[in-house]
Amino acid sequence: MTRIELLRASIVAILGRSDPALDALMELLAADRKGLWDRAYTKGRDGERKANARHVAYLENWVEELLTARDPEGLRRRIRNLERAWSELWVGHTGRRDVRAITMEQAVRVVEAEERLEAVRALHVADAAGLCPQCRVPAPCPTSEILDAPTGVREPA
Repeated sequence: MTRIELLRASIVAILGRSDPALDALMELLAADRKGLWDRAYTKGRDGERKANARHVAYLENWVEELLTARDPEGLRRRIRNLERAWSELWVGHTGRRDVRAITMEQAVRVVEAEERLEAVRALHVADAAGLCPQCRVPAPCPTSEILDAPTGVREPA
Protein backbone atom coordinates (compact mmCIF):
# COMPACT_ATOMS: atom_id res chain seq x y z
CA MET A 1 0.00 0.00 0.00
CA THR A 2 1.30 3.42 -0.92
CA ARG A 3 1.31 6.39 1.44
CA ILE A 4 -1.55 7.98 -0.48
CA GLU A 5 -3.69 4.85 -0.02
CA LEU A 6 -2.80 4.76 3.69
CA LEU A 7 -3.75 8.43 4.01
CA ARG A 8 -7.07 7.79 2.23
CA ALA A 9 -7.82 4.78 4.46
CA SER A 10 -7.05 6.85 7.58
CA ILE A 11 -9.33 9.69 6.50
CA VAL A 12 -12.15 7.27 5.60
CA ALA A 13 -11.72 5.60 9.01
CA ILE A 14 -11.96 8.98 10.78
CA LEU A 15 -14.91 10.26 8.73
CA GLY A 16 -16.63 6.89 8.60
CA ARG A 17 -17.48 7.37 4.94
CA SER A 18 -15.92 8.04 1.52
CA ASP A 19 -16.30 11.57 0.19
CA PRO A 20 -16.12 12.46 -3.57
CA ALA A 21 -13.87 15.42 -2.71
CA LEU A 22 -11.54 13.01 -0.89
CA ASP A 23 -11.39 10.79 -3.98
CA ALA A 24 -10.61 13.81 -6.18
CA LEU A 25 -7.88 14.91 -3.74
CA MET A 26 -6.35 11.42 -3.73
CA GLU A 27 -6.36 11.37 -7.56
CA LEU A 28 -4.63 14.76 -7.62
CA LEU A 29 -2.00 13.55 -5.16
CA ALA A 30 -1.39 10.38 -7.21
CA ALA A 31 -1.15 12.37 -10.47
CA ASP A 32 1.24 14.86 -8.84
CA ARG A 33 3.41 12.03 -7.54
CA LYS A 34 3.47 10.35 -10.96
CA GLY A 35 4.31 13.66 -12.67
CA LEU A 36 7.12 14.27 -10.20
CA TRP A 37 8.54 10.80 -10.83
CA ASP A 38 8.30 11.28 -14.62
CA ARG A 39 10.10 14.64 -14.46
CA ALA A 40 12.85 13.22 -12.27
CA TYR A 41 13.27 10.21 -14.55
CA THR A 42 13.46 12.41 -17.67
CA LYS A 43 15.97 14.74 -16.02
CA GLY A 44 18.14 11.82 -14.93
CA ARG A 45 17.98 10.20 -18.36
CA ASP A 46 18.93 13.46 -20.10
CA GLY A 47 21.76 14.05 -17.65
CA GLU A 48 23.08 10.55 -18.26
CA ARG A 49 22.94 11.05 -22.04
CA LYS A 50 24.88 14.31 -21.73
CA ALA A 51 27.45 12.69 -19.44
CA ASN A 52 27.86 9.77 -21.87
CA ALA A 53 28.28 12.17 -24.81
CA ARG A 54 30.94 14.12 -22.89
CA HIS A 55 32.72 10.89 -21.98
CA VAL A 56 32.67 9.61 -25.58
CA ALA A 57 34.01 12.96 -26.86
CA TYR A 58 36.77 12.83 -24.23
CA LEU A 59 37.72 9.28 -25.26
CA GLU A 60 37.67 10.18 -28.97
CA ASN A 61 39.97 13.15 -28.32
CA TRP A 62 42.24 10.97 -26.21
CA VAL A 63 42.49 8.31 -28.93
CA GLU A 64 43.11 11.02 -31.55
CA GLU A 65 45.96 12.45 -29.47
CA LEU A 66 47.45 8.99 -29.04
CA LEU A 67 47.25 8.29 -32.76
CA THR A 68 48.76 11.68 -33.59
CA ALA A 69 51.60 11.16 -31.12
CA ARG A 70 52.35 7.69 -32.51
CA ASP A 71 51.75 8.60 -36.15
CA PRO A 72 52.38 12.30 -36.86
CA GLU A 73 52.19 11.95 -40.66
CA GLY A 74 48.80 10.25 -40.51
CA LEU A 75 49.95 7.06 -42.23
CA ARG A 76 47.88 4.83 -39.96
CA ARG A 77 44.75 6.84 -40.75
CA ARG A 78 45.43 6.53 -44.49
CA ILE A 79 46.00 2.80 -44.13
CA ARG A 80 42.71 2.47 -42.23
CA ASN A 81 40.92 4.43 -44.97
CA LEU A 82 42.38 2.19 -47.66
CA GLU A 83 41.41 -0.93 -45.69
CA ARG A 84 37.90 0.44 -45.25
CA ALA A 85 37.61 1.18 -48.98
CA TRP A 86 38.86 -2.31 -49.80
CA SER A 87 36.39 -3.93 -47.43
CA GLU A 88 33.52 -1.84 -48.84
CA LEU A 89 34.42 -3.08 -52.30
CA TRP A 90 34.21 -6.70 -51.20
CA VAL A 91 31.43 -6.48 -48.62
CA GLY A 92 28.92 -5.19 -51.10
CA HIS A 93 29.01 -1.41 -51.01
CA THR A 94 29.03 -1.60 -54.80
CA GLY A 95 25.76 -3.51 -54.86
CA ARG A 96 25.24 -7.04 -56.12
CA ARG A 97 27.42 -6.59 -59.21
CA ASP A 98 29.99 -9.16 -60.14
CA VAL A 99 33.55 -8.46 -58.98
CA ARG A 100 34.74 -9.38 -62.47
CA ALA A 101 32.53 -6.66 -63.98
CA ILE A 102 33.88 -4.15 -61.46
CA THR A 103 37.45 -5.13 -62.34
CA MET A 104 36.75 -4.77 -66.07
CA GLU A 105 35.22 -1.31 -65.53
CA GLN A 106 38.30 -0.26 -63.61
CA ALA A 107 40.53 -1.61 -66.39
CA VAL A 108 38.59 0.41 -68.98
CA ARG A 109 38.99 3.52 -66.84
CA VAL A 110 42.74 2.89 -66.58
CA VAL A 111 43.02 2.58 -70.37
CA GLU A 112 41.09 5.85 -70.80
CA ALA A 113 43.35 7.56 -68.29
CA GLU A 114 46.44 6.29 -70.11
CA GLU A 115 45.05 7.62 -73.41
CA ARG A 116 44.43 11.03 -71.86
CA LEU A 117 47.95 10.99 -70.40
CA GLU A 118 49.40 10.21 -73.82
CA ALA A 119 47.42 13.11 -75.31
CA VAL A 120 48.81 15.47 -72.67
CA ARG A 121 52.33 14.11 -73.23
CA ALA A 122 51.93 14.84 -76.95
CA LEU A 123 51.28 18.51 -76.12
CA HIS A 124 54.73 18.79 -74.53
CA VAL A 125 56.81 17.14 -77.28
CA ALA A 126 59.61 19.39 -78.53
CA ASP A 127 59.06 21.08 -81.89
CA ALA A 128 61.63 21.58 -84.67
CA ALA A 129 63.22 24.51 -82.80
CA GLY A 130 63.74 22.35 -79.69
CA LEU A 131 61.11 24.23 -77.61
CA CYS A 132 58.11 22.88 -75.79
CA PRO A 133 55.11 24.38 -77.62
CA GLN A 134 53.08 24.64 -74.40
CA CYS A 135 55.69 26.01 -71.99
CA ARG A 136 57.89 27.91 -74.51
CA VAL A 137 61.08 26.72 -72.81
CA PRO A 138 63.88 24.52 -74.14
CA ALA A 139 62.88 20.86 -74.19
CA PRO A 140 62.55 18.84 -72.04
CA CYS A 141 60.31 21.12 -69.99
CA PRO A 142 59.58 20.36 -66.30
CA THR A 143 56.04 19.32 -67.17
CA SER A 144 57.19 16.78 -69.76
CA GLU A 145 59.67 15.34 -67.25
CA ILE A 146 56.83 14.80 -64.80
CA LEU A 147 54.62 13.31 -67.51
CA ASP A 148 57.38 10.95 -68.67
CA ALA A 149 57.66 9.37 -65.24
CA PRO A 150 56.48 5.75 -65.25
CA THR A 151 52.89 5.33 -64.09
CA GLY A 152 53.18 1.70 -63.08
CA VAL A 153 49.88 0.90 -64.78
CA ARG A 154 49.66 -1.80 -67.44
CA GLU A 155 46.98 -1.91 -70.08
CA PRO A 156 44.61 -4.87 -69.90
CA ALA A 157 45.11 -7.64 -72.46
